[in-house]
Amino acid sequence: MISQHLRTFLAVAQTNSFSAAAKQLGVSQPYVSRQIKHLETLSASVLFERMGRTIRITDLGRDLMGIARRMLDSELDAYELLNNARYMQAGYLRIAAVGPYHLNQLLAHFKQRYPKVHVSVRFGDSAKVEQAVIEMDADIGILAVNRRLPHCGQRTIRRCPIVLQVPRSHPLALQASVSIKALAGEPFIFREPTSTTRRLFDALLLEYDVQVNSTLELGSREAIRLAVASRFGLGYVSEDECDPHPDLSYVRIEESQAMTNATLVWRTGRENSGPTAAFLAAVETD
Repeated sequence: MISQHLRTFLAVAQTNSFSAAAKQLGVSQPYVSRQIKHLETLSASVLFERMGRTIRITDLGRDLMGIARRMLDSELDAYELLNNARYMQAGYLRIAAVGPYHLNQLLAHFKQRYPKVHVSVRFGDSAKVEQAVIEMDADIGILAVNRRLPHCGQRTIRRCPIVLQVPRSHPLALQASVSIKALAGEPFIFREPTSTTRRLFDALLLEYDVQVNSTLELGSREAIRLAVASRFGLGYVSEDECDPHPDLSYVRIEESQAMTNATLVWRTGRENSGPTAAFLAAVETD
């Protein structure tokens, strides 16, 4: 390889001696001579002028010396980059998630162990998170549903029931739990149709043949939380997403077996190396 020839050339140029260069590199002097001869054959020019037992670098040799130094510096930079990545002193981890609730705790644990790894996070619905992982635009996906994806591994780390969001002024806010039948006719603010909690809540209403009034559909948890606090209707949310609010109460649904999942997904094979493996190991010890 040309890099090995340049390393030999640089040793000769710096020591101004074939024998000293051989000693520095831990090789024989004939080996050094062959390496230099190869470069001189490539250039059809002389890199060192031989004068008895001494040598002197030529103008071409001086020009090559600058290039050789830059090339070997770049090689060292590449080695350092790869070595740092191996020991998680550098690198990148891309996460796609349906929300921040499970993510914050996991990230805190990961960053405590690997503070120099750059982590980027983007949020979207389940379909977008799944697509990002499948198309390798994300190293880790965090979903609220346990569903097998092609060519992907997965691990469910938490399951939570769906609970009601109720304005503090509503009569249901005084109860610790409520029957699904008691929700008949109540005004509700719904998530978008692709939402996991929306699908689970719709299935629960269908199972018990309960009709509610859908007054509003909003595409984010935060928007629904504020709308419920403003008494536009009732809402529903995974229990682990129950953010404190002075105008909100959270009430369990007695019959509900509907559970959201915090499920990690990743492309098969990535669990064995790099930041993906480190993240999954951090989750195991969390």
